[in-house]
Amino acid sequence: MVLGFDFGARRIGAAIGNVISRSARAVDVVANSETGPDWPRLDALLREWRPDALLVGLPLMLDDSEQRASRAARAFADELQERYRLPVMLVDERHSSQEAARRFAREENYGAWGWEIHHAAKKDSPSGTLLALAEEMACSGYQRPVSLSANRAGWVPGTHEIGFDSAENTITLRHEARGREGFASGALRAARWLADKKGFFEFREIADELP
Repeated sequence: MVLGFDFGARRIGAAIGNVISRSARAVDVVANSETGPDWPRLDALLREWRPDALLVGLPLMLDDSEQRASRAARAFADELQERYRLPVMLVDERHSSQEAARRFAREENYGAWGWEIHHAAKKDSPSGTLLALAEEMACSGYQRPVSLSANRAGWVPGTHEIGFDSAENTITLRHEARGREGFASGALRAARWLADKKGFFEFREIADELP
């Protein structure tokens, strides 16, 4: 068993993975703050799942450089190793769709698809986003056909999904927007964060610091 952590300044997602069945599922969200994570809750997770190793996502920039969140994730990984005396692996978080495509490229029994649904008024079908996802998959080594499909109906804000399927398993990566309010709220929060700053920023740099 591998217990993985998605480290954030306010919350740490936890998921358990089985290396034999190649399955994984979310198991908890642990509070985090400037004084440190909720260690009693993490202790309980370790007692419950008894993992053989721990995994921490490492958020890097596109040019491989590190940012504040990267250093915080490394510090958290060091604390895990010191506290639990288990192997701790840092995993590059960038481009999960590309990484999935790279890994499944060598699994001949897995077929791939991309799917989306948007509101009826959206004209482009498939959208540029879905086409870009398919292009990323191809560039990452998945050279077999990727079946793309798109639906336009009602008032759906937007959902994108890529998946890999075999006779034994189905693995999906999915983003579902539940309302346009989320887009507007995110833009306003980012604007407040940028109020006294200059330069260009990637969203991943500021996500954990948004007010």
